[in-house]
Amino acid sequence: MSVSTEDYNSVKGLPADLTASVIRDRLVEALDKADHYVRSAPADIVGLLAVDVNGRPAQISSLNESGVQFRKATSERELMPSLPDVPEEWRGIGHVE
Repeated sequence: MSVSTEDYNSVKGLPADLTASVIRDRLVEALDKADHYVRSAPADIVGLLAVDVNGRPAQISSLNESGVQFRKATSERELMPSLPDVPEEWRGIGHVE
């Protein structure tokens, strides 16, 4: 949504009916639908991440979905990946907030 119409129009080979405003409208519509989905999710599934057998996030509508595993959110701090010789205090290990 941050690409100017002029920059978009300078790209060659795009379908004539796929204008920057059409893409923006479709994106806004998709974001609105996603927002509606998140806000209408049942309370018993909020805070769970549903993943398929390959570990990819999956959309669900109940806790009885087949072929789905549920992962709970954790309170563990996320650590940035780093090389082994980087001091622990730089990575946040053992740091209490």
